[in-house]
Amino acid sequence: HESGQASSGVDGVWHCFQAFQGSMPAGSWIGRHIEIQQDVLTVTMADATKEDFTCVVDELACTIDVVYGAREDGYFVRGVFQLESGGEVLIACRNERPNGARPDCVPEGLPVAQELLEAYRAQDRGASARAASLAGRIASL
Repeated sequence: HESGQASSGVDGVWHCFQAFQGSMPAGSWIGRHIEIQQDVLTVTMADATKEDFTCVVDELACTIDVVYGAREDGYFVRGVFQLESGGEVLIACRNERPNGARPDCVPEGLPVAQELLEAYRAQDRGASARAASLAGRIASL
């Protein structure tokens, strides 16, 4: 979750720091922000381009369906999700086939969410420290 705090559900802004297609890393998703608010899912790309989709979230069933196109003539991409690491990590899985069957669950065999979150935080802290050091060197020139 982008706030760095536990979420009580999927609503909010999520920063993608790891993604997989099947069991293979999907680097194209890294750095994207996914915002879910009141039946709207907004994906913000690394270049700040945004795409909005209608979505249907069922918190109790842990499902999320994204509508591509208008509801009347568009299609659904059905998915499931689970919250990990005290609600700080959202793991979502979708069937990319238009109107395809919903996955039964998030795939097994993915890396442990808490370990990925800790590695991401360590990397983020390192980048912040390097930026502060660089700013200090520039200021002293």
